Amino acid sequence: ERAEEAGVTAQTTIEDGTPHLEILGYVDREMIDLVVMGTHGADYERNMLGSVSQKVVTMSDAPVLTVNIGGD
Repeated sequence: ERAEEAGVTAQTTIEDGTPHLEILGYVDREMIDLVVMGTHGADYERNMLGSVSQKVVTMSDAPVLTVNIGGD
């Protein structure tokens, strides 16, 4: 709702499976232009390592924007 109010086209979906694989598959199927994913904490390197976000960042053909949602 907030995206639409700001004039940004956004779509949500729920998939079942391994998170990074489902995200990557969705990005490819839907020809997504940009993936935006939340991360936790202030230490980017430590908090991204091994996470779903890190896997998507390193494996996606589309650009991935990570946003710190940890409030730090």
